[in-house]
Amino acid sequence: MNRTTLLAGSALALAFGFGIASVAQSQNRVTPVSTVTGTTQITDTIDDLEERTLDNFEESRDEARFGSAAVPEGFRGGIFASGSATSGNTDTLDFGLGLRATIGQGRLNHTFGAAVEYGEDEETRNENRIFAIYDLNYDITDRFYAFGLARAQYDEFASIEQDYFLGAGPGYRVFNEPDLAWRLQAGPGVRYTKDQLDNEETEFAGILSSRLYYQISEQAFITNDTDLLASEVDYTVANDLAVNVALTGPFSLRTALRTEYSSDPLPGLESTDNTISAALVYTFR
Repeated sequence: MNRTTLLAGSALALAFGFGIASVAQSQNRVTPVSTVTGTTQITDTIDDLEERTLDNFEESRDEARFGSAAVPEGFRGGIFASGSATSGNTDTLDFGLGLRATIGQGRLNHTFGAAVEYGEDEETRNENRIFAIYDLNYDITDRFYAFGLARAQYDEFASIEQDYFLGAGPGYRVFNEPDLAWRLQAGPGVRYTKDQLDNEETEFAGILSSRLYYQISEQAFITNDTDLLASEVDYTVANDLAVNVALTGPFSLRTALRTEYSSDPLPGLESTDNTISAALVYTFR
């Protein structure tokens, strides 16, 4: 894939992403997604507002995740939250809370992420999910790196209620520029699953991941994260397309569409889930 093709694809993704943002405004329920980036920082003076905002938003762009050979030194991250509630003719509740953080130690980089999503409809729980991930990267060159990955997922209403994976392998940065970054990584591992019928499996598995970042403007960028996890029990594909826009101070807005596909759902359950989400992000460093 050449850069012209990728940029054309990114333009389409951008148009699609802004369509998602418009739809999200009309949704009664909003839930967060597992991965969040983008921030600004503000001072008390009007003269410093724009400069400081752009400077700090720039520092927390996706280069901390995909672009540069190493994440920024030290500890930084963000907290995101979203929620909605209705009462009257219908009673609903939707709530989400998440955290993403990185620790840069030279060529060794740590990334942590966690999210909780909960929902009720007429006092009946209809959503209850927990995600957690730890990603360890060691940069061999500016392009090549090695990774270790641990991920856990609990979903009360999915075919596979519990899904845990531990693996490692090589990674490669296809593009590594300030406005365009794309990396691929793949490797073997061990997967443990437990479905809604209490069937348990521990087996060999493999994971393939793509991480794309494209800068739209000084105030906004898009990301597209794709993961394919495969083992004998089934294979799953998750894609997270997001538009990130700086607001004021340390706050930004992330609007996203997350699609999850399972190749072998239990009878009565759908193979595909789509989630439109909008989350307010607070970044710390």
